[in-house]
Amino acid sequence: MSETGSPRCAVGLDIGSNTFSCAEIVIDPTGAPLVVKDTSRTVRLSEDLLPGGRLKQSAIARGLDTLLDLARDFDMASKPFRVVATAVLRMTSHPRDFTDPAEEILGADVEIIDGEGEALLVSRGAVLDLEPAANGAGWIIVDIGGQSTEVCASGGTDPERPVSMPLGVVGLTDRFLDDDPPTVEQISNLEDYVFEQVSKVLPRSPVGRIVGVAGTATTLGMLQLGRMKWDRAAVHGLEISRSASLDWQGRMTKIDTQARQEHFGITGLRADVFPAGLCIINTLLKYFERDVFTVSANGLRIGAALSILKG
Repeated sequence: MSETGSPRCAVGLDIGSNTFSCAEIVIDPTGAPLVVKDTSRTVRLSEDLLPGGRLKQSAIARGLDTLLDLARDFDMASKPFRVVATAVLRMTSHPRDFTDPAEEILGADVEIIDGEGEALLVSRGAVLDLEPAANGAGWIIVDIGGQSTEVCASGGTDPERPVSMPLGVVGLTDRFLDDDPPTVEQISNLEDYVFEQVSKVLPRSPVGRIVGVAGTATTLGMLQLGRMKWDRAAVHGLEISRSASLDWQGRMTKIDTQARQEHFGITGLRADVFPAGLCIINTLLKYFERDVFTVSANGLRIGAALSILKG
C-alpha cells in the first residue's frame, strides 16, 4: 500500500457474462477520483449457458486464465479490491464451479450480486467524469451485458427503482439470430421481443439523459469515431444519435461476423453478438422516445472500486 498522505487507490473487477473488466482508481490530494488504469477482456463465460445449467469447462478455463492475467497486471495482491459477478453466475446452478478456483487465484471472495445491486453500482460508476445533466434532470443508465440489461436512474429528483431484465447480447443472439448475418425477420422478432419485455417494467418516457455503458455502447462509439484502436478519452461522453445508431445497426446486420472483425476491428467475442446489442439500445431509445444517448466508458468495475474508497 502507499504511504500515508499519498493518493489512495482501489481496484474494481467485474466478472461479466461476456466480458471481464477491471479498473484502478486513485483519490488524488484534492479528493477527486481518477481512473488510472482500465481494461476489458472478452471471455464469453456464459457460452451456451441456459438458466439452471452448468458452465462449460472451456469457458471456465478462459475465465480463470483471464483472472490470472488481471491479478498480475493490476498488482491486486498489494491493493484493496472488490470483485463482483453478474448474470452469468446468477444463472448457473453451480456457480462454485467458477468461484472456488477464482477465489483461490484472487485470494478474496467473488460477490455474486443481484440485478438491483448491479444496477446501483453501474449507475455510480457510469457518470464519473461526465458533464452534469441539464436542469438537474439526472441520468438514465443503460448497461447492456451478455445475459442481462440493467437500467437505473442516477441523480435527478425522482429516481426510478433499478431494473434488471434478462436481455443480454449473448442470450438474445442464441435465441433469435440463427443466421450470420441475421435475416430481416430474425432482427424484427428480436426487436419485438425486447420492446415487449421493456414495456412491462420500464416507464415510457423517463426524465433524464440516457447514458449507455459496456461493450455495445463503447464499440458503437469507436465505430462512430472511425477508430479501430481503443480511445477511452474520446469515447467517454460521446453523444450518438438514434439515427446514427440505426444506420450502424443496418450496416452490421448486413455483414457476417468475420466481416465485422476484418473491416471494423470488432473483436471475435464481440463481433458475433454486436447486432443484438444494437437492437437492444435502439429499441430502448425508441421506447424511451429519445433521439440521442451519451456513451460512458465507465461502468460496474468503476462503481465497485468507488464503493471501497473512503473520503
